[in-house]
Amino acid sequence: MEGWKADSLVAVEVDANDDKTLRYIASKVYNEIRNLKSKPGAKFADFESIYYYLYWLADANSLILFKTPEGHNVGVLAFEVVTPW
Repeated sequence: MEGWKADSLVAVEVDANDDKTLRYIASKVYNEIRNLKSKPGAKFADFESIYYYLYWLADANSLILFKTPEGHNVGVLAFEVVTPW
């Protein structure tokens, strides 16, 4: 994308109660999985499962949405911290 610099992005922690944002992110993930050339991914992608996994990530403060200063969504970071072996 032209017109913005990485250091100008705004990181927003997604609130688990922000249904509109969670549904937006889940729909983007769902569409990407459905468009994969992988038959299992395209066949078994489930919007509700994606939504609820993102909900739990947001509830654990592990879902970050990156926006431009003007408010345009440009990316998402989802991470999970687990107990090391």
